[in-house]
Amino acid sequence: MSKGEGQPDSAMKVVEYIETYGGERENPKFRLDREKPFFIYWDPPSPHEPIVPNKAFLGSSGAGKYGDFVVEIDHYVGKMLDTLDRLKLSDKTIVIFSSDNGPESTCYERIKDYGHYSMGSLRGIKRDTWEGGHRLPLLVRWPDVVRAGRHCDQLVCLTDWLATFAEITGQKLPDNAGEDSVSILPLLQDKNITFPLRESVIHHTHTPRVHFAIRNKEWLYIDYITGDANAEPEWFRKERGVHAHGFPGELFNLEHDPQQTVNLYGEYPEKVRELKALLCQIKKAGWSQ
Repeated sequence: MSKGEGQPDSAMKVVEYIETYGGERENPKFRLDREKPFFIYWDPPSPHEPIVPNKAFLGSSGAGKYGDFVVEIDHYVGKMLDTLDRLKLSDKTIVIFSSDNGPESTCYERIKDYGHYSMGSLRGIKRDTWEGGHRLPLLVRWPDVVRAGRHCDQLVCLTDWLATFAEITGQKLPDNAGEDSVSILPLLQDKNITFPLRESVIHHTHTPRVHFAIRNKEWLYIDYITGDANAEPEWFRKERGVHAHGFPGELFNLEHDPQQTVNLYGEYPEKVRELKALLCQIKKAGWSQ
């Protein structure tokens, strides 16, 4: 399903597909084999720009049209989940809900207008190398495997789904596929994992000036004078209590400073050298695992 189809139309096509698979209706155009698993990838417009919620959702959020757009996507995701429940398909269906980046720069105006922080308590938005541009919601519903209400704070990346699906389905990935993918199936199964399945993730800005950063365990090293790629407003920096600095890079301990207000570049030179070397090694090799 593509963004161009429109949110309501594409959402209801997903619902119709599920209903056809579950035997509630017939639609030969889907060419479904109900004896085989199905896969649906739904890529809705919201809350991507342009911000165009449908009339039924206008004024539903208290956070302007953007908030209304978010309410709308929640509505249609609920429709899909309800359909799976009604057709008794939920117990054997994995549902994954996530995003690809943090909010757009228009979020700063939304803070002033509605007091709504799309990046939450974090700092950074889409294209920045700070956490707000890369740390995303990742929700998984898989009854009998993923315990409801459980929270996991391990470092994972969306690329990890390739290796995860391969393990779930008993497939072996070739050496030249999924080089940056790590199976997170043990985390979904709630196994007693006392070590990180993944230690590092690469962040980077957008063209034409690409700057890199590396998240390694609780540390984030930015290989540039700032993680900013969007002209972070000064009023926002003051509100968050950001400390100015004159270093050529940035280093943050996300366990103690998740908002990335204090640059530790000058305080931990050995950690800077370690992470810079690791970043260079990964860039040279072409993959992180």
